[in-house]
Amino acid sequence: FCMLNGNSTISNFNTFDTLSLAAGHVYLFGANDTTHVNKELNVRGNNCFTTILRSTQQGVLSHIQKPGSMVSGDFLEVRDINAMGGATYYAGTYSVDLGNNLGWIFTNSPGYVYGLGPDTAICYGEALQTINFNGAASYLWSTGATGTSFNIINPGTYWVQASYGVACVYSDTINVTVKPKPVVTALSDTLICPGATIPLHLTASGGSLPYSYNWNTSQGMNDSTLQHPMVSPLSTTQYTGYVKGFNGCIGNDSVSIRVSTLPQITVNPTNPTDCGLSNGYIIATASGGFPYLSNPAYHFSWNQTPIVNGNLLDSLSAGSYQVTVYDSIGCSSVSSVSISDPNAPLVSITLLGNTICQNDTLTVTAVGANTYEYFIDGVSLGNQGQNGILKISGLSIGSHNISAKGNFNNCFNTSAASSFLVNALPFLFLGNDTIICSGQTFTITATSGMNAYLWSTGAITQSITVTDSSHVNVQITGSNGCKNNDSINISSINTPSQPLVANVIMCVGTSVTIQPTNSYSNTIQLIWNGPNGFYQILSAPNYDLQINNATTLMSGVYTVKARAGGCESMPSDLQLTVNPKPITPNIIHY
Repeated sequence: FCMLNGNSTISNFNTFDTLSLAAGHVYLFGANDTTHVNKELNVRGNNCFTTILRSTQQGVLSHIQKPGSMVSGDFLEVRDINAMGGATYYAGTYSVDLGNNLGWIFTNSPGYVYGLGPDTAICYGEALQTINFNGAASYLWSTGATGTSFNIINPGTYWVQASYGVACVYSDTINVTVKPKPVVTALSDTLICPGATIPLHLTASGGSLPYSYNWNTSQGMNDSTLQHPMVSPLSTTQYTGYVKGFNGCIGNDSVSIRVSTLPQITVNPTNPTDCGLSNGYIIATASGGFPYLSNPAYHFSWNQTPIVNGNLLDSLSAGSYQVTVYDSIGCSSVSSVSISDPNAPLVSITLLGNTICQNDTLTVTAVGANTYEYFIDGVSLGNQGQNGILKISGLSIGSHNISAKGNFNNCFNTSAASSFLVNALPFLFLGNDTIICSGQTFTITATSGMNAYLWSTGAITQSITVTDSSHVNVQITGSNGCKNNDSINISSINTPSQPLVANVIMCVGTSVTIQPTNSYSNTIQLIWNGPNGFYQILSAPNYDLQINNATTLMSGVYTVKARAGGCESMPSDLQLTVNPKPITPNIIHY
Protein backbone atom coordinates (compact mmCIF):
# COMPACT_ATOMS: atom_id res chain seq x y z
CA PHE A 1 0.00 0.00 0.00
CA CYS A 2 1.36 3.43 -0.98
CA MET A 3 -0.23 6.79 -0.01
CA LEU A 4 1.32 9.94 -1.52
CA ASN A 5 0.39 13.23 0.18
CA GLY A 6 2.53 15.71 -1.78
CA ASN A 7 3.99 16.50 -5.19
CA SER A 8 5.74 13.30 -6.31
CA THR A 9 7.59 11.69 -9.22
CA ILE A 10 7.05 8.01 -9.89
CA SER A 11 9.73 6.76 -12.25
CA ASN A 12 11.14 3.48 -13.47
CA PHE A 13 9.03 0.34 -13.37
CA ASN A 14 7.22 0.28 -10.01
CA THR A 15 4.58 -2.18 -8.77
CA PHE A 16 1.99 -1.37 -6.10
CA ASP A 17 -0.91 -3.36 -4.64
CA THR A 18 -2.71 -0.09 -3.85
CA LEU A 19 -1.66 3.41 -4.95
CA SER A 20 -3.51 6.40 -3.44
CA LEU A 21 -2.80 9.98 -4.56
CA ALA A 22 -4.00 12.80 -2.27
CA ALA A 23 -5.88 15.72 -3.83
CA GLY A 24 -4.23 19.03 -4.66
CA HIS A 25 -0.82 17.79 -5.82
CA VAL A 26 1.12 17.17 -9.03
CA TYR A 27 2.12 13.57 -9.76
CA LEU A 28 4.68 13.01 -12.52
CA PHE A 29 5.03 9.54 -14.03
CA GLY A 30 8.25 8.65 -15.80
CA ALA A 31 8.12 9.01 -19.60
CA ASN A 32 8.11 5.57 -21.27
CA ASP A 33 7.90 3.94 -17.82
CA THR A 34 5.12 1.54 -16.73
CA THR A 35 3.60 1.76 -13.27
CA HIS A 36 1.83 -1.48 -12.25
CA VAL A 37 -1.12 -1.33 -9.80
CA ASN A 38 -2.48 -4.75 -8.84
CA LYS A 39 -5.57 -3.89 -6.76
CA GLU A 40 -6.66 -0.26 -6.27
CA LEU A 41 -5.75 3.07 -7.87
CA ASN A 42 -7.32 5.96 -5.94
CA VAL A 43 -7.10 9.25 -7.89
CA ARG A 44 -9.85 11.69 -6.92
CA GLY A 45 -9.44 15.41 -6.47
CA ASN A 46 -12.23 17.65 -5.22
CA ASN A 47 -13.97 20.95 -5.78
CA CYS A 48 -11.11 22.81 -4.11
CA PHE A 49 -8.01 20.83 -5.00
CA THR A 50 -7.36 19.23 -8.39
CA THR A 51 -5.18 16.13 -8.75
CA ILE A 52 -2.70 16.49 -11.65
CA LEU A 53 -1.36 13.45 -13.51
CA ARG A 54 1.37 14.04 -16.13
CA SER A 55 4.27 12.38 -17.87
CA THR A 56 7.70 13.71 -16.97
CA GLN A 57 8.19 14.59 -20.64
CA GLN A 58 5.44 16.39 -22.51
CA GLY A 59 4.33 14.52 -25.58
CA VAL A 60 5.83 11.20 -24.42
CA LEU A 61 3.46 8.69 -22.86
CA SER A 62 3.82 7.18 -19.39
CA HIS A 63 1.90 3.95 -18.85
CA ILE A 64 -0.29 2.86 -15.92
CA GLN A 65 -1.21 -0.80 -16.00
CA LYS A 66 -3.97 -2.23 -13.79
CA PRO A 67 -5.60 -5.64 -14.41
CA GLY A 68 -9.41 -5.75 -14.37
CA SER A 69 -12.05 -3.92 -12.27
CA MET A 70 -12.47 -0.13 -12.35
CA VAL A 71 -10.71 3.15 -11.55
CA SER A 72 -13.09 5.91 -10.40
CA GLY A 73 -11.52 9.36 -10.55
CA ASP A 74 -12.75 12.98 -10.58
CA PHE A 75 -11.31 16.54 -10.57
CA LEU A 76 -8.21 15.42 -12.48
CA GLU A 77 -5.93 17.11 -15.01
CA VAL A 78 -4.48 14.35 -17.19
CA ARG A 79 -1.77 14.64 -19.86
CA ASP A 80 0.37 12.05 -21.64
CA ILE A 81 -0.95 9.11 -19.55
CA ASN A 82 -1.77 5.75 -21.18
CA ALA A 83 -4.26 3.80 -19.03
CA MET A 84 -4.08 0.10 -19.89
CA GLY A 85 -4.08 -3.45 -18.51
CA GLY A 86 -7.77 -4.39 -18.68
CA ALA A 87 -9.24 -2.04 -16.05
CA THR A 88 -11.83 0.60 -17.00
CA TYR A 89 -10.48 4.08 -16.21
CA TYR A 90 -13.12 6.74 -15.45
CA ALA A 91 -11.54 10.19 -15.11
CA GLY A 92 -14.82 11.83 -13.96
CA THR A 93 -17.08 14.57 -15.27
CA TYR A 94 -15.12 17.37 -13.59
CA SER A 95 -11.76 16.23 -14.99
CA VAL A 96 -9.81 17.91 -17.81
CA ASP A 97 -8.19 16.11 -20.74
CA LEU A 98 -4.98 18.07 -21.50
CA GLY A 99 -4.21 15.85 -24.49
CA ASN A 100 -2.26 12.79 -25.61
CA ASN A 101 -4.08 10.43 -23.25
CA LEU A 102 -5.14 6.87 -24.00
CA GLY A 103 -7.67 4.64 -22.23
CA TRP A 104 -9.41 7.33 -20.13
CA ILE A 105 -13.18 7.90 -20.10
CA PHE A 106 -13.96 11.46 -19.06
CA THR A 107 -17.33 10.70 -17.44
CA ASN A 108 -18.30 9.50 -13.97
CA SER A 109 -17.98 5.84 -13.06
CA PRO A 110 -21.27 3.95 -12.60
CA GLY A 111 -22.93 4.95 -9.33
CA TYR A 112 -20.55 7.82 -8.53
CA VAL A 113 -21.83 11.40 -8.17
CA TYR A 114 -19.76 14.10 -6.48
CA GLY A 115 -21.32 15.26 -3.22
CA LEU A 116 -24.64 14.02 -1.89
CA GLY A 117 -25.93 13.02 -5.31
CA PRO A 118 -29.44 13.46 -6.70
CA ASP A 119 -32.59 13.71 -4.61
CA THR A 120 -33.32 10.32 -3.12
CA ALA A 121 -35.71 8.20 -1.15
CA ILE A 122 -34.23 6.27 1.79
CA CYS A 123 -35.66 4.03 4.47
CA TYR A 124 -36.57 5.41 7.88
CA GLY A 125 -33.45 5.67 10.06
CA GLU A 126 -30.93 5.18 7.25
CA ALA A 127 -28.02 7.57 6.81
CA LEU A 128 -26.91 10.03 4.16
CA GLN A 129 -23.24 9.34 3.44
CA THR A 130 -20.38 11.71 2.58
CA ILE A 131 -18.15 9.12 0.92
CA ASN A 132 -18.13 11.03 -2.39
CA PHE A 133 -16.81 14.37 -1.09
CA ASN A 134 -13.31 13.13 -1.94
CA GLY A 135 -11.22 13.90 1.12
CA ALA A 136 -13.05 16.69 2.96
CA ALA A 137 -11.56 17.48 6.38
CA SER A 138 -14.85 18.24 8.19
CA TYR A 139 -18.60 18.49 7.65
CA LEU A 140 -21.42 20.71 8.89
CA TRP A 141 -25.02 19.59 8.33
CA SER A 142 -28.09 21.81 8.22
CA THR A 143 -29.10 20.44 11.64
CA GLY A 144 -25.73 21.36 13.19
CA ALA A 145 -24.45 17.76 13.13
CA THR A 146 -20.80 17.32 12.18
CA GLY A 147 -20.47 13.59 11.41
CA THR A 148 -19.42 12.02 8.15
CA SER A 149 -22.91 10.51 7.84
CA PHE A 150 -26.35 11.70 8.90
CA ASN A 151 -29.29 9.52 9.95
CA ILE A 152 -32.58 10.56 8.35
CA ILE A 153 -35.85 10.17 10.26
CA ASN A 154 -38.05 12.84 8.67
CA PRO A 155 -38.38 13.79 5.01
CA GLY A 156 -37.15 17.19 3.92
CA THR A 157 -34.34 19.18 2.35
CA TYR A 158 -30.89 18.85 3.91
CA TRP A 159 -27.59 20.56 3.15
CA VAL A 160 -24.02 19.88 4.12
CA GLN A 161 -20.89 22.01 3.96
CA ALA A 162 -17.70 20.06 3.29
CA SER A 163 -14.53 21.91 4.31
CA TYR A 164 -11.30 21.09 2.51
CA GLY A 165 -9.08 23.72 4.06
CA VAL A 166 -9.06 27.14 5.64
CA ALA A 167 -10.55 28.96 2.68
CA CYS A 168 -12.44 26.32 0.68
CA VAL A 169 -15.91 24.97 1.41
CA TYR A 170 -18.21 23.00 -0.90
CA SER A 171 -21.95 23.00 -0.15
CA ASP A 172 -24.49 20.52 -1.46
CA THR A 173 -28.22 20.16 -0.93
CA ILE A 174 -30.46 17.12 -1.28
CA ASN A 175 -34.19 16.54 -0.98
CA VAL A 176 -34.91 13.32 0.88
CA THR A 177 -38.11 11.32 0.87
CA VAL A 178 -38.41 8.83 3.73
CA LYS A 179 -39.83 5.40 2.94
CA PRO A 180 -41.56 3.57 5.81
CA LYS A 181 -40.06 0.32 6.99
CA PRO A 182 -41.87 -2.57 8.65
CA VAL A 183 -42.20 -2.60 12.43
CA VAL A 184 -41.29 -6.15 13.41
CA THR A 185 -41.98 -8.13 16.57
CA ALA A 186 -40.72 -11.63 17.33
CA LEU A 187 -42.14 -13.83 20.09
CA SER A 188 -40.65 -13.51 23.56
CA ASP A 189 -37.59 -15.51 24.59
CA THR A 190 -38.49 -19.13 25.17
CA LEU A 191 -37.08 -22.04 27.17
CA ILE A 192 -37.35 -25.50 25.58
CA CYS A 193 -36.26 -29.05 26.33
CA PRO A 194 -33.33 -30.62 24.48
CA GLY A 195 -34.52 -32.02 21.15
CA ALA A 196 -37.77 -30.06 21.19
CA THR A 197 -39.12 -28.32 18.07
CA ILE A 198 -41.06 -25.06 18.29
CA PRO A 199 -42.25 -22.44 15.77
CA LEU A 200 -40.77 -18.96 15.62
CA HIS A 201 -43.19 -16.11 14.95
CA LEU A 202 -42.70 -12.77 13.22
CA THR A 203 -45.42 -10.15 13.09
CA ALA A 204 -45.01 -7.01 11.00
CA SER A 205 -46.92 -3.82 10.33
CA GLY A 206 -46.22 -0.69 8.34
CA GLY A 207 -43.79 -0.44 5.46
CA SER A 208 -45.22 -1.64 2.16
CA LEU A 209 -46.80 -4.93 1.20
CA PRO A 210 -46.11 -7.65 0.26
CA TYR A 211 -43.46 -8.71 2.77
CA SER A 212 -40.64 -11.20 2.36
CA TYR A 213 -38.95 -12.91 5.30
CA ASN A 214 -35.48 -14.09 6.19
CA TRP A 215 -33.72 -15.30 9.35
CA ASN A 216 -30.05 -14.73 10.14
CA THR A 217 -29.28 -18.34 10.96
CA SER A 218 -30.57 -21.66 9.70
CA GLN A 219 -29.22 -23.70 12.64
CA GLY A 220 -31.87 -26.26 13.45
CA MET A 221 -34.37 -24.41 11.19
CA ASN A 222 -36.52 -26.01 8.51
CA ASP A 223 -36.69 -22.94 6.19
CA SER A 224 -35.08 -19.55 6.85
CA THR A 225 -37.43 -17.79 4.38
CA LEU A 226 -40.65 -18.55 6.30
CA GLN A 227 -42.50 -16.13 8.53
CA HIS A 228 -43.04 -18.91 11.08
CA PRO A 229 -40.22 -21.48 10.67
CA MET A 230 -39.78 -24.50 12.92
CA VAL A 231 -36.54 -24.67 14.93
CA SER A 232 -34.78 -27.40 16.92
CA PRO A 233 -31.60 -25.78 18.24
CA LEU A 234 -29.00 -28.00 19.89
CA SER A 235 -27.97 -25.21 22.25
CA THR A 236 -29.21 -21.77 23.22
CA THR A 237 -29.47 -19.73 20.01
CA GLN A 238 -30.50 -16.19 19.17
CA TYR A 239 -32.52 -15.86 15.98
CA THR A 240 -32.98 -12.52 14.21
CA GLY A 241 -35.88 -12.27 11.78
CA TYR A 242 -35.86 -9.73 8.94
CA VAL A 243 -39.00 -8.47 7.20
CA LYS A 244 -38.46 -6.71 3.87
CA GLY A 245 -41.24 -4.55 2.46
CA PHE A 246 -42.01 -4.14 -1.23
CA ASN A 247 -40.24 -0.76 -1.12
CA GLY A 248 -36.99 -2.45 -0.07
CA CYS A 249 -36.98 -1.25 3.55
CA ILE A 250 -36.17 -3.83 6.22
CA GLY A 251 -37.19 -4.18 9.85
CA ASN A 252 -36.02 -6.83 12.30
CA ASP A 253 -36.39 -8.27 15.76
CA SER A 254 -34.62 -11.02 17.68
CA VAL A 255 -35.64 -13.89 19.91
CA SER A 256 -33.51 -16.17 22.05
CA ILE A 257 -34.41 -19.85 22.28
CA ARG A 258 -32.78 -21.26 25.40
CA VAL A 259 -32.22 -25.00 25.60
CA SER A 260 -32.68 -26.43 29.09
CA THR A 261 -30.89 -29.37 30.68
CA LEU A 262 -32.76 -32.59 31.38
CA PRO A 263 -33.61 -33.58 34.95
CA GLN A 264 -31.52 -36.46 36.31
CA ILE A 265 -33.00 -39.49 38.13
CA THR A 266 -31.53 -41.56 40.93
CA VAL A 267 -33.36 -44.80 41.86
CA ASN A 268 -32.84 -46.82 45.07
CA PRO A 269 -34.42 -50.32 44.85
CA THR A 270 -35.12 -52.67 47.77
CA ASN A 271 -35.59 -56.35 46.95
CA PRO A 272 -38.42 -58.56 48.31
CA THR A 273 -37.54 -60.33 51.56
CA ASP A 274 -38.03 -63.79 50.08
CA CYS A 275 -38.46 -65.49 46.75
CA GLY A 276 -41.98 -65.03 45.36
CA LEU A 277 -43.01 -62.28 47.79
CA SER A 278 -44.29 -58.84 46.68
CA ASN A 279 -42.87 -56.56 49.35
CA GLY A 280 -40.06 -54.88 47.42
CA TYR A 281 -40.07 -51.13 46.71
CA ILE A 282 -38.23 -48.41 44.76
CA ILE A 283 -37.62 -44.79 45.75
CA ALA A 284 -36.78 -42.25 43.00
CA THR A 285 -35.18 -38.85 43.49
CA ALA A 286 -34.41 -36.17 40.89
CA SER A 287 -32.13 -33.17 40.37
CA GLY A 288 -31.28 -30.67 37.64
CA GLY A 289 -33.55 -29.30 34.93
CA PHE A 290 -36.07 -26.68 36.07
CA PRO A 291 -37.82 -27.97 39.21
CA TYR A 292 -41.22 -26.71 40.33
CA LEU A 293 -41.10 -23.91 42.88
CA SER A 294 -43.66 -25.75 45.00
CA ASN A 295 -43.34 -29.18 46.62
CA PRO A 296 -42.90 -31.70 45.09
CA ALA A 297 -40.21 -30.18 42.92
CA TYR A 298 -40.60 -32.93 40.28
CA HIS A 299 -43.37 -35.18 39.02
CA PHE A 300 -42.75 -38.94 38.76
CA SER A 301 -44.66 -41.47 36.67
CA TRP A 302 -44.14 -45.26 36.85
CA ASN A 303 -44.83 -47.47 33.86
CA GLN A 304 -47.42 -49.65 35.58
CA THR A 305 -51.00 -50.60 34.77
CA PRO A 306 -52.62 -48.42 35.91
CA ILE A 307 -49.91 -45.72 35.91
CA VAL A 308 -48.56 -44.91 39.38
CA ASN A 309 -47.50 -41.34 40.22
CA GLY A 310 -45.13 -40.24 42.98
CA ASN A 311 -41.53 -41.01 43.80
CA LEU A 312 -42.37 -44.29 45.64
CA LEU A 313 -43.38 -47.58 44.00
CA ASP A 314 -44.04 -50.38 46.52
CA SER A 315 -45.55 -53.87 46.93
CA LEU A 316 -43.26 -55.11 44.20
CA SER A 317 -42.24 -58.60 43.20
CA ALA A 318 -38.99 -59.28 41.38
CA GLY A 319 -38.96 -57.64 37.98
CA SER A 320 -38.00 -54.65 35.83
CA TYR A 321 -39.56 -51.23 36.37
CA GLN A 322 -39.32 -47.84 34.65
CA VAL A 323 -39.88 -44.35 36.00
CA THR A 324 -40.13 -41.01 34.14
CA VAL A 325 -39.42 -37.68 35.87
CA TYR A 326 -40.83 -34.36 34.61
CA ASP A 327 -39.66 -30.87 35.58
CA SER A 328 -41.66 -27.64 35.53
CA ILE A 329 -41.29 -27.02 31.78
CA GLY A 330 -42.10 -30.60 30.79
CA CYS A 331 -38.57 -31.86 30.21
CA SER A 332 -38.27 -35.51 31.12
CA SER A 333 -35.79 -38.31 31.69
CA VAL A 334 -36.36 -42.05 31.97
CA SER A 335 -34.66 -44.63 34.17
CA SER A 336 -35.13 -48.39 34.42
CA VAL A 337 -34.35 -50.49 37.49
CA SER A 338 -34.70 -54.14 38.46
CA ILE A 339 -35.35 -55.83 41.82
CA SER A 340 -34.58 -59.46 42.50
CA ASP A 341 -35.75 -62.28 44.73
CA PRO A 342 -33.26 -63.43 47.37
CA ASN A 343 -31.28 -66.44 46.16
CA ALA A 344 -32.82 -65.90 42.75
CA PRO A 345 -31.02 -66.96 39.58
CA LEU A 346 -28.29 -64.69 38.26
CA VAL A 347 -29.66 -63.47 34.95
CA SER A 348 -27.60 -61.54 32.41
CA ILE A 349 -28.14 -60.44 28.82
CA THR A 350 -25.80 -59.88 25.89
CA LEU A 351 -26.59 -57.57 22.94
CA LEU A 352 -25.21 -58.30 19.49
CA GLY A 353 -24.16 -54.67 19.12
CA ASN A 354 -25.61 -51.78 21.08
CA THR A 355 -26.32 -49.55 18.06
CA ILE A 356 -28.60 -50.48 15.18
CA CYS A 357 -30.20 -48.59 12.33
CA GLN A 358 -33.92 -48.02 11.92
CA ASN A 359 -35.63 -51.16 10.53
CA ASP A 360 -32.68 -53.38 11.50
CA THR A 361 -33.09 -56.34 13.87
CA LEU A 362 -31.78 -56.30 17.44
CA THR A 363 -30.52 -59.67 18.73
CA VAL A 364 -30.35 -60.24 22.52
CA THR A 365 -29.36 -63.39 24.37
CA ALA A 366 -30.24 -64.09 28.05
CA VAL A 367 -28.59 -66.70 30.29
CA GLY A 368 -28.96 -67.88 33.91
CA ALA A 369 -32.57 -69.16 34.05
CA ASN A 370 -35.00 -71.54 32.35
CA THR A 371 -37.41 -69.09 30.74
CA TYR A 372 -37.25 -65.38 30.13
CA GLU A 373 -39.53 -62.38 29.77
CA TYR A 374 -37.97 -59.38 28.03
CA PHE A 375 -38.74 -55.74 28.84
CA ILE A 376 -37.95 -52.75 26.59
CA ASP A 377 -38.25 -49.42 28.38
CA GLY A 378 -40.21 -51.25 31.10
CA VAL A 379 -42.79 -52.71 28.68
CA SER A 380 -43.04 -56.51 28.61
CA LEU A 381 -42.56 -58.30 25.30
CA GLY A 382 -44.01 -61.52 26.73
CA ASN A 383 -42.48 -64.91 27.53
CA GLN A 384 -39.68 -65.69 25.09
CA GLY A 385 -39.40 -69.42 25.90
CA GLN A 386 -36.35 -71.37 26.96
CA ASN A 387 -33.70 -70.51 24.41
CA GLY A 388 -33.30 -66.98 25.75
CA ILE A 389 -32.71 -65.45 22.29
CA LEU A 390 -34.73 -62.38 21.27
CA LYS A 391 -34.82 -60.94 17.77
CA ILE A 392 -36.88 -57.79 17.46
CA SER A 393 -37.30 -55.13 14.77
CA GLY A 394 -39.53 -52.12 14.15
CA LEU A 395 -38.10 -50.23 17.13
CA SER A 396 -38.58 -46.48 17.36
CA ILE A 397 -35.67 -44.10 16.82
CA GLY A 398 -33.78 -43.12 19.96
CA SER A 399 -32.19 -44.61 23.07
CA HIS A 400 -33.80 -47.62 24.77
CA ASN A 401 -33.21 -49.90 27.76
CA ILE A 402 -33.72 -53.68 27.64
CA SER A 403 -33.69 -56.26 30.43
CA ALA A 404 -34.74 -59.87 30.90
CA LYS A 405 -36.70 -61.40 33.80
CA GLY A 406 -35.59 -64.99 34.32
CA ASN A 407 -37.61 -67.83 35.93
CA PHE A 408 -35.74 -70.69 37.58
CA ASN A 409 -37.98 -73.16 39.40
CA ASN A 410 -40.57 -70.36 39.95
CA CYS A 411 -38.02 -68.07 41.49
CA PHE A 412 -37.45 -64.90 39.49
CA ASN A 413 -34.67 -62.43 38.96
CA THR A 414 -34.13 -59.65 36.44
CA SER A 415 -30.93 -58.81 34.63
CA ALA A 416 -29.31 -55.42 34.70
CA ALA A 417 -30.70 -53.16 32.00
CA SER A 418 -28.58 -52.68 28.90
CA SER A 419 -28.98 -49.61 26.75
CA PHE A 420 -28.99 -49.53 22.97
CA LEU A 421 -29.50 -46.86 20.33
CA VAL A 422 -31.69 -46.98 17.25
CA ASN A 423 -30.32 -44.53 14.68
CA ALA A 424 -32.50 -42.89 12.05
CA LEU A 425 -31.91 -43.61 8.40
CA PRO A 426 -30.56 -40.59 6.51
CA PHE A 427 -33.26 -38.75 4.58
CA LEU A 428 -33.23 -39.48 0.86
CA PHE A 429 -35.61 -38.49 -1.94
CA LEU A 430 -34.33 -38.29 -5.51
CA GLY A 431 -37.57 -36.77 -6.76
CA ASN A 432 -40.37 -37.98 -8.96
CA ASP A 433 -39.78 -39.86 -12.20
CA THR A 434 -38.86 -37.36 -14.91
CA ILE A 435 -39.08 -36.99 -18.68
CA ILE A 436 -36.28 -35.19 -20.56
CA CYS A 437 -35.80 -34.29 -24.20
CA SER A 438 -33.11 -35.93 -26.31
CA GLY A 439 -29.91 -33.95 -26.13
CA GLN A 440 -30.77 -32.55 -22.70
CA THR A 441 -29.01 -33.44 -19.47
CA PHE A 442 -30.64 -34.03 -16.09
CA THR A 443 -28.84 -33.77 -12.78
CA ILE A 444 -29.90 -36.07 -9.94
CA THR A 445 -28.85 -34.95 -6.47
CA ALA A 446 -28.87 -36.97 -3.25
CA THR A 447 -28.98 -35.58 0.28
CA SER A 448 -25.99 -33.40 1.11
CA GLY A 449 -23.52 -34.01 3.92
CA MET A 450 -23.43 -37.80 3.69
CA ASN A 451 -20.34 -39.88 4.47
CA ALA A 452 -20.63 -41.92 1.28
CA TYR A 453 -22.59 -42.18 -1.96
CA LEU A 454 -22.82 -45.19 -4.27
CA TRP A 455 -24.84 -44.86 -7.50
CA SER A 456 -25.90 -47.70 -9.75
CA THR A 457 -23.71 -46.04 -12.39
CA GLY A 458 -20.64 -46.55 -10.16
CA ALA A 459 -20.36 -42.84 -9.29
CA ILE A 460 -19.54 -41.92 -5.68
CA THR A 461 -20.43 -38.20 -5.81
CA GLN A 462 -23.47 -36.40 -4.36
CA SER A 463 -24.86 -35.66 -7.83
CA ILE A 464 -24.76 -37.35 -11.20
CA THR A 465 -25.89 -36.19 -14.64
CA VAL A 466 -27.76 -38.41 -17.10
CA THR A 467 -28.40 -37.75 -20.80
CA ASP A 468 -30.78 -40.52 -21.83
CA SER A 469 -33.38 -42.94 -20.46
CA SER A 470 -32.11 -44.45 -17.21
CA HIS A 471 -33.20 -46.23 -14.06
CA VAL A 472 -30.87 -44.86 -11.40
CA ASN A 473 -30.43 -46.08 -7.82
CA VAL A 474 -28.29 -44.59 -5.08
CA GLN A 475 -27.28 -45.78 -1.63
CA ILE A 476 -26.19 -43.12 0.86
CA THR A 477 -24.40 -43.60 4.18
CA GLY A 478 -25.06 -41.07 6.93
CA SER A 479 -22.68 -39.89 9.63
CA ASN A 480 -24.22 -42.49 12.00
CA GLY A 481 -23.34 -45.29 9.61
CA CYS A 482 -26.93 -45.98 8.56
CA LYS A 483 -27.72 -46.47 4.90
CA ASN A 484 -30.74 -45.56 2.78
CA ASN A 485 -31.69 -46.20 -0.84
CA ASP A 486 -33.87 -44.52 -3.44
CA SER A 487 -34.30 -44.76 -7.19
CA ILE A 488 -35.67 -42.65 -10.02
CA ASN A 489 -36.67 -43.33 -13.63
CA ILE A 490 -35.52 -40.88 -16.31
CA SER A 491 -37.29 -41.22 -19.66
CA SER A 492 -35.87 -39.51 -22.75
CA ILE A 493 -38.11 -38.62 -25.70
CA ASN A 494 -36.91 -37.51 -29.09
CA THR A 495 -36.79 -33.80 -29.81
CA PRO A 496 -38.50 -33.09 -33.14
CA SER A 497 -36.36 -31.85 -36.00
CA GLN A 498 -36.18 -28.13 -36.81
CA PRO A 499 -38.85 -27.12 -39.39
CA LEU A 500 -37.47 -26.21 -42.80
CA VAL A 501 -39.22 -23.17 -44.28
CA ALA A 502 -38.47 -20.67 -47.05
CA ASN A 503 -39.11 -16.92 -47.32
CA VAL A 504 -42.30 -15.89 -49.10
CA ILE A 505 -43.00 -12.85 -51.30
CA MET A 506 -46.61 -12.16 -52.24
CA CYS A 507 -48.93 -9.36 -53.28
CA VAL A 508 -51.67 -7.61 -51.35
CA GLY A 509 -54.96 -9.47 -51.55
CA THR A 510 -53.46 -12.82 -52.51
CA SER A 511 -53.23 -16.01 -50.44
CA VAL A 512 -50.48 -18.52 -49.79
CA THR A 513 -50.08 -21.88 -48.06
CA ILE A 514 -46.86 -22.34 -46.07
CA GLN A 515 -45.70 -25.81 -45.05
CA PRO A 516 -42.33 -27.09 -43.81
CA THR A 517 -40.52 -29.18 -46.40
CA ASN A 518 -39.69 -31.90 -43.84
CA SER A 519 -42.37 -34.35 -42.73
CA TYR A 520 -43.58 -35.07 -39.17
CA SER A 521 -45.43 -37.85 -37.36
CA ASN A 522 -48.96 -37.37 -36.04
CA THR A 523 -47.67 -36.57 -32.53
CA ILE A 524 -46.05 -33.29 -33.60
CA GLN A 525 -47.46 -29.77 -33.26
CA LEU A 526 -46.14 -26.73 -35.12
CA ILE A 527 -46.11 -23.48 -33.15
CA TRP A 528 -46.17 -20.25 -35.24
CA ASN A 529 -45.49 -16.72 -33.98
CA GLY A 530 -45.52 -13.62 -36.12
CA PRO A 531 -46.07 -9.86 -36.35
CA ASN A 532 -48.91 -8.07 -34.56
CA GLY A 533 -49.39 -10.84 -31.99
CA PHE A 534 -49.84 -13.60 -34.56
CA TYR A 535 -49.94 -17.02 -32.84
CA GLN A 536 -51.18 -20.35 -34.21
CA ILE A 537 -50.78 -24.04 -33.30
CA LEU A 538 -51.11 -26.60 -36.10
CA SER A 539 -51.67 -30.29 -35.41
CA ALA A 540 -51.77 -33.44 -37.59
CA PRO A 541 -52.90 -34.15 -40.18
CA ASN A 542 -52.90 -30.55 -41.47
CA TYR A 543 -49.64 -28.66 -41.00
CA ASP A 544 -50.51 -26.00 -43.62
CA LEU A 545 -50.24 -22.37 -42.47
CA GLN A 546 -52.76 -20.44 -44.53
CA ILE A 547 -52.26 -16.71 -45.21
CA ASN A 548 -55.42 -15.36 -46.86
CA ASN A 549 -56.18 -11.97 -48.39
CA ALA A 550 -52.76 -10.64 -47.38
CA THR A 551 -52.17 -7.03 -46.36
CA THR A 552 -48.90 -5.16 -45.95
CA LEU A 553 -49.41 -5.29 -42.17
CA MET A 554 -48.80 -9.05 -42.36
CA SER A 555 -45.23 -8.50 -43.54
CA GLY A 556 -42.50 -9.47 -41.12
CA VAL A 557 -40.63 -12.38 -39.59
CA TYR A 558 -42.60 -15.51 -38.73
CA THR A 559 -41.07 -18.07 -36.37
CA VAL A 560 -42.01 -21.76 -36.31
CA LYS A 561 -40.91 -24.59 -34.05
CA ALA A 562 -42.01 -28.21 -33.65
CA ARG A 563 -43.24 -29.60 -30.33
CA ALA A 564 -43.72 -33.18 -29.15
CA GLY A 565 -44.46 -34.25 -25.59
CA GLY A 566 -43.07 -31.03 -24.12
CA CYS A 567 -39.88 -31.12 -26.22
CA GLU A 568 -39.38 -28.33 -28.73
CA SER A 569 -37.11 -28.04 -31.74
CA MET A 570 -34.89 -25.09 -32.57
CA PRO A 571 -37.02 -22.34 -34.14
CA SER A 572 -36.85 -21.38 -37.81
CA ASP A 573 -37.52 -17.90 -39.20
CA LEU A 574 -39.44 -17.07 -42.35
CA GLN A 575 -39.54 -13.59 -43.89
CA LEU A 576 -42.99 -12.86 -45.31
CA THR A 577 -43.06 -9.86 -47.65
CA VAL A 578 -46.44 -8.52 -48.83
CA ASN A 579 -45.93 -6.05 -51.67
CA PRO A 580 -48.61 -3.55 -52.73
CA LYS A 581 -50.17 -4.09 -56.14
CA PRO A 582 -48.83 -1.86 -58.93
CA ILE A 583 -50.96 1.17 -59.74
CA THR A 584 -52.70 0.91 -63.11
CA PRO A 585 -51.78 4.01 -65.11
CA ASN A 586 -54.58 6.24 -66.32
CA ILE A 587 -53.71 6.99 -69.96
CA ILE A 588 -55.13 10.18 -71.41
CA HIS A 589 -55.15 10.59 -75.20
CA TYR A 590 -54.86 14.03 -76.79
